[in-house]
Amino acid sequence: MRRHPEPIRYTFLAAFCWQRRQEIIDGLVDLLVQIVHRISVRAEKKVVDELLGDLQKVHGKTTLLFKMAEAALEQPNGVVKEVLYPVVSEQTLSDLVKEYRSNGLTYRRHVYTILRASYSGHYRRMLPPLLDALDFRANTAPQRPIIKALALIKAHRDSRQQHFAVDGTVPIEGVVPPHWRELVLEHDASGEIRVNRINDEISVLHSLREGLRCKAIWVAGADRFRNPDDDLPADFDVQRTTYYTALQQPESADDFIAGVCKAMEDALSRFNDGLPKNPRVTLREQGKNRIKLSPLDPQPEPATIL
Repeated sequence: MRRHPEPIRYTFLAAFCWQRRQEIIDGLVDLLVQIVHRISVRAEKKVVDELLGDLQKVHGKTTLLFKMAEAALEQPNGVVKEVLYPVVSEQTLSDLVKEYRSNGLTYRRHVYTILRASYSGHYRRMLPPLLDALDFRANTAPQRPIIKALALIKAHRDSRQQHFAVDGTVPIEGVVPPHWRELVLEHDASGEIRVNRINDEISVLHSLREGLRCKAIWVAGADRFRNPDDDLPADFDVQRTTYYTALQQPESADDFIAGVCKAMEDALSRFNDGLPKNPRVTLREQGKNRIKLSPLDPQPEPATIL
């Protein structure tokens, strides 16, 4: 580098620093996405491990429900222990309750409790410096509440406040997923609704991760997470029809989705119709391995391999 004249030397050095800066920003975004994902995965894995020893999946729920309904209708005034237990054992009913709790609201609450403890006790200390180093932006209105929520997190970084008032300053719509709404919005002793700060931060980070993965939210100075508008030609708005024609794609989003759905339906229909007739596939009604595949014939070796 030193052997080059100064104009060439500094041009190369500036180009290298610019590219290296983009790589570092991309690496920080990857780290943020991985951390947010790891919090949820570890919490769910811990709950699953706790339930595995105590969970037995119940098969034939529809038949069991029919038998219970039939027995209850035959003896509507009978005692549960005398009417239902001879039809469906107490252990089976207990397994049904455990399975429901493992898939329903109780399971989600348990996962979120562990997730919150992990975030507040460990990850919450490392995320603020990471968020400060990145400049998040959005080009569309649905993602702008997430940007506003991130600014709120940064503004209250050193605050010990545990709750926020529901007065419009804390973005909820477009930020908090519907299945987490009741965990973020809670009632105080007087019955007033308030925003749980830590739960809200977790929701914001998850919404941020989803936005980054689909490039609805981008980061200034990044390469892979750059502004998606930069990926389009400068004259895209003027030559929109020409570019769509070259790509052989419809301009309407609804037409594009309809084409994808049609292709998937056709593929599934061919699979459904051809699977029972496939001589290399055996379908079994019982046993652990219901689908058996015969080994394929080896392909001839390429002539280029010596």
